[in-house]
Amino acid sequence: ATVKPSAVAQALAGQASDSEQAQVLPQHWRGRLSLNVHQTPMQTVFAGFEIDGHEQAGEMRILGPLGSVALWLRWQPGQASASDGQSTRTAPDLPQLMKQLTGIELPIALIFDALYQRRVEIPGWWIEPPQGQRDRLYAVRLEPQPRIELWMTFQMATP
Repeated sequence: ATVKPSAVAQALAGQASDSEQAQVLPQHWRGRLSLNVHQTPMQTVFAGFEIDGHEQAGEMRILGPLGSVALWLRWQPGQASASDGQSTRTAPDLPQLMKQLTGIELPIALIFDALYQRRVEIPGWWIEPPQGQRDRLYAVRLEPQPRIELWMTFQMATP
């Protein structure tokens, strides 16, 4: 299935000159993620996803088991929102929105650093070195408790 460029990609493309577009225009990724929060009761999420954008502006669609959008996240400077089709939550930024949704602090920059193939270190987290594989991320939060494990496999897709 062909995916149309997101409104975010179109807006960013419209704001940049041709020479800037190659650097500014966000990419489109598809993949799967698993998030385990080791607490009582244990929280586990498995889902497919699609992402357009970068840390400052973008959108992420969390896909349900049949490929439909179960949760749509959108963010830009000063605002982030999540919609499940029935209700919408908002926050000043994506990290705070993710904390509202999951109850834990997730290092959102870690995800984009993996997508854009940048190496980052985040205090309290162990991040598996890529070892030549640039299409996956495995990270574990060791402190503070609870322990969190994040697995992602992804590939760049044509919008």
